[in-house]
Amino acid sequence: MRKMKNKAVEIETIDRRVWESLREFRKNPCKEEYLKKKQLKDDLIKKYE
Repeated sequence: MRKMKNKAVEIETIDRRVWESLREFRKNPCKEEYLKKKQLKDDLIKKYE
């Protein structure tokens, strides 16, 4: 149970990081960086499912 909670927290942290980078991305579009972060997030979610 505790392990799952940690993973959820980790996903949320990554989620927040991705959202922050999305905000940055809107101000300063660097598509490669954005796609890299999005891929990272997708990979993590897959890993924890």
